[in-house]
Amino acid sequence: MEGITINDVIGVIRRRWYWYVAAVGLCTTLSVMVALALPATYRSTARILVESQQIPSDLARSTVTSDPSERIQLIEQRLMARDNLLDLAERFNVFEGRETMSPSDVVAAMREATDINSTVLAAENRGRGPVSVATIGITFTADRPQLTSRIANELVSMVLEQNIRQRNEQAQGTLTFFTREAERLSGEMTAMEERIAAFKNANEFALPDSLEFRRTELANLDLRAFERERQRVALEERRRALVNAIANGAVSVGSGSLTLEEQELQRLRSALAQQASLYAATHPTIRSLTARIRALEVSIAGDAAQTAEQGVADAEAERDRTASGVERELQAVEAQITLLDRQRETEEARRAKLVDSIEKTPAVEIELNSLQRQYLTLELQHQQAVLKRGEAEVGERLEANRQAERFEVIEQALTPDAPVSPNRPLIAAAGFVAGNALGVGLMLLFELLNRSLRTARDVERRLEMAPIAVIPYVSAARETTLRRWRWRGGAAATLLGGAAALYAIDQLYLPLPLLAEKLMDASGLTRIMTLLGII
Repeated sequence: MEGITINDVIGVIRRRWYWYVAAVGLCTTLSVMVALALPATYRSTARILVESQQIPSDLARSTVTSDPSERIQLIEQRLMARDNLLDLAERFNVFEGRETMSPSDVVAAMREATDINSTVLAAENRGRGPVSVATIGITFTADRPQLTSRIANELVSMVLEQNIRQRNEQAQGTLTFFTREAERLSGEMTAMEERIAAFKNANEFALPDSLEFRRTELANLDLRAFERERQRVALEERRRALVNAIANGAVSVGSGSLTLEEQELQRLRSALAQQASLYAATHPTIRSLTARIRALEVSIAGDAAQTAEQGVADAEAERDRTASGVERELQAVEAQITLLDRQRETEEARRAKLVDSIEKTPAVEIELNSLQRQYLTLELQHQQAVLKRGEAEVGERLEANRQAERFEVIEQALTPDAPVSPNRPLIAAAGFVAGNALGVGLMLLFELLNRSLRTARDVERRLEMAPIAVIPYVSAARETTLRRWRWRGGAAATLLGGAAALYAIDQLYLPLPLLAEKLMDASGLTRIMTLLGII
């Protein structure tokens, strides 16, 4: 093959051209038939815009705070559920030969034909802070154009419905939770109040609030006990003196001396003056001293009246009267001693109760403080629950009025005008290119396999000697006639094949006038002819 010239190439083409034409015609015809035989696939797309909350979040906040991409993925998973896909395929008769397909095959085909994609962009809004803008694209692919738009729009409706239901359920669930939480905490607060009240009633005399009063009362009891013992000692001495006087018979009463009652009256008045500086007029001690003073005053006044009426009696009567007065005084002293003993018993019992309550007060205070801390904790939790319940109510109203984040359809799915696949022109062009390659390959192959000597150069290369003369090939009449019929047959086959291809395109793909119009639009001829005024 060394030293090949252009004449050699032309000679090969002249001798093997029919192989090239046959290969190109066959491959082109097959590619056109395959392109026309492949089922058309149509695609329809709808778009949804995710709008952010219209009201500023610092004024009213929605309780649905999940990220849009997360909710979109959740909705996509629900839409791609097996039951939903089978229901769609059943309602819209997506697969005409469904009776031959298993449910799993139907679900797999539906998932392959459905495409849901989302795009989330972050943005900054001076009035509402950071916001997100998201779009959702829903695409469905099928062999029927009307079917693609119907199912795509149905999927859009399902997405909108799923989003509304999901947001409403989440907002309602949040409101229900905080409502129940507030009711629960309110019940626990009521129970704690009852528990604190019962504890205070059970420890009424040991509460820390009355500790200072009980300590003061205990100090007063000690003071009265000291004063009572002093009085009792004085009364005991007076009683012994009176007993000795009666026993010895040496009873005399001077006109200038004070009686025992008068001495007791002076002592009681002195004690009243001391106690009045410590207690109020309604205090039991003040009342007791006042009553005793009044009783002695009445008794002394009675004795004085009797003395004034009788005058001066004889000495014997005076002694009898004096002795009788000493006995009465002795009885009064003993009665006072008995009264002091009773007061001591009563006050000692009271003192024991006060000491016991004071000793219990620290433990009672610790327990009461613990109960009150628990109540304060419940109260704080209840306030927070009520506050969050209010926020949940606002969020629920936002969702009910669709003033929170929402999905809006910005592009409905339309019925496609042309299929997206297969790319028939590309398939036909690929067949034509393959036919050219095959034709060239066949010509080279048959030329290499044929070892005939056709030119003087072939003789010289093969025999290594130059020919003396070259006689050209002279075709016979039969060969010329056969060559003509070959040309005619090739032309007829080309015309018939082209006509058949055009007919198939017109019937199976697109009417020829529409195809010509599209080709002119795609190539720019329509615009050029419009500018030139041809059309």
